[in-house]
Amino acid sequence: MKIIKKNLVYLFILFLVGGGYFLYTKKIEKEKEEKKLIEKKIFFIPEEKVSYVSIKNGEKKIECFKEKGKWKIKPGNFDADSNEIKNLIDNILKIEKERKLEGVENLDEFGLGKKNKKITVGNSGEKFSLIIGEETPTGSYYYGTTDNKNIFLVSKWNINDIIEKNVFDLRDKRIIPAKIEKEKIEKIEIKKGRNRYVIERKNKKWEIIYPLKDLADKNEVENIISDILEKKVKSFEKKETEISTSAYIKISSEGKEYSLFLGKEKDGKIFAKNSIKPWVFTIDKEILDDIPESIDDLREKDVFTFEKENVVAVEIENKNGKFTLIKKDNGWRIEKSKKKISKEKVDNFLDDLKFIEIDKFLKFSKENLKKYGLLNPDVKVTVILPENRKESIYTGKREKEKVFCFLPERNVIITILKDNWKILNKKESDFFEKKGKK
Repeated sequence: MKIIKKNLVYLFILFLVGGGYFLYTKKIEKEKEEKKLIEKKIFFIPEEKVSYVSIKNGEKKIECFKEKGKWKIKPGNFDADSNEIKNLIDNILKIEKERKLEGVENLDEFGLGKKNKKITVGNSGEKFSLIIGEETPTGSYYYGTTDNKNIFLVSKWNINDIIEKNVFDLRDKRIIPAKIEKEKIEKIEIKKGRNRYVIERKNKKWEIIYPLKDLADKNEVENIISDILEKKVKSFEKKETEISTSAYIKISSEGKEYSLFLGKEKDGKIFAKNSIKPWVFTIDKEILDDIPESIDDLREKDVFTFEKENVVAVEIENKNGKFTLIKKDNGWRIEKSKKKISKEKVDNFLDDLKFIEIDKFLKFSKENLKKYGLLNPDVKVTVILPENRKESIYTGKREKEKVFCFLPERNVIITILKDNWKILNKKESDFFEKKGKK
């Protein structure tokens, strides 16, 4: 028994010694790895402390510096793209020494004496520089030094990505260089040729307020906004010049107004200028093409824009009478009726309503209401939403392929395709649950 206990003690001691040795060797390995990383490191400065970057590549020299929290570029004293600068700094700080060269006495032999290529990062207190020489015979590396004494190799591809940057690459290329959030845009004014449109955001929907009043097509409006806020300048003109304006877009957001003026076309690009900076630049012609030629192109084409889950009730009136579908719990019922209603049939009906599109907009007038049989419509469908909001369609005369309709909430006269009339002209029994179905 004593022998067993003694052996257990020895095993425990052996376990402790072995475990301690394992942890010790792991620590040594980690320290060696960290030492290797430090030995390979070139720039000893944290990214957040960098406020100055310069790149020299032959005769070309670019300087980037922070001024009042914003990055600027020389030559030109232009605003910089903060994301581009961040990526540039990140790439510079990642440059590593690949291999040291021993016994070097003459820097000129490696193209390091002329200092034609140089990368510097730092701040007002300290700066770190890498001087880059000629390529190695294999063409995969450059010779480099940081102290004019010790020479090492650095990856040619990593260096080229940095020193081949030009001013345009690093400039702020936003078409309107301001912090504008899409959701906070309140108003848009657009002029193209002789046409002028004004659109406002009301109750989370875009509405045209000039040259007529109607719902705007959300996708059309947001496409114009995305063009301006997300697409980039293609080139900057060398001189601060004026442009002959053929179109403009004005955006109002949080009490401020920003304008983009569009000029002539050249080689698939449009000359443009914003209201913030004096520079003339070029942008994709697509931005001008995306502005609708006609106000009707900017109008909402869907007859119904409701979200199905928000529907409270649906009123239907036609020659068969009038009835109301009312949502109850997770199903539907018909007012003043004990008939069981099919939830699936009501859901399908609402889905069909969402797919009805406007074929054509017609001029609104009392004369046209009478002319197209809309003073005494044959079918009325009204979708009722929370807070007693409504979306309705009244149908009038029917011709070969189209039906004349009136949308009372929008106060517009339209046509829809004749097949859609069948969707609207429902009777109570169309929604009854089939007999025998539970």
